[in-house]
Amino acid sequence: MSATTCQPVTSWRFSERPTRTLRSLMALIELADTPLECQHLVVCLDRRIEERDAKGLMKSLQWVGFELTTLDNWAKDLDVTSKEWLFMGMEL
Repeated sequence: MSATTCQPVTSWRFSERPTRTLRSLMALIELADTPLECQHLVVCLDRRIEERDAKGLMKSLQWVGFELTTLDNWAKDLDVTSKEWLFMGMEL
C-alpha cells in the first residue's frame, strides 16, 4: 500500500497498564510506518479523562514524538474542532 492510499485507523484502544500501552503504541507506529507506509499518525485523546492522567499521557506521547495537532490537513475546509477529542500527531 502506498503512502497516498494509507487509510486511517478508526479505533485503537490501549490497555490501562503503561508497559502494555508503550508496546502497543510502538507496534502501531511500526505498522503505520513500514507495512502501511503512512506519512502521519494521529491519535485521539478523550477530553473527559482526568486532567492529571491526560497531562501524563500527553507528556509520554510528546516524549515519543507526538505533538498537538488538528485535522486541518485532511478536513478540506471543514471545521473539525472536537469537543470530545484532543488530537496528537507525528510524522513517520
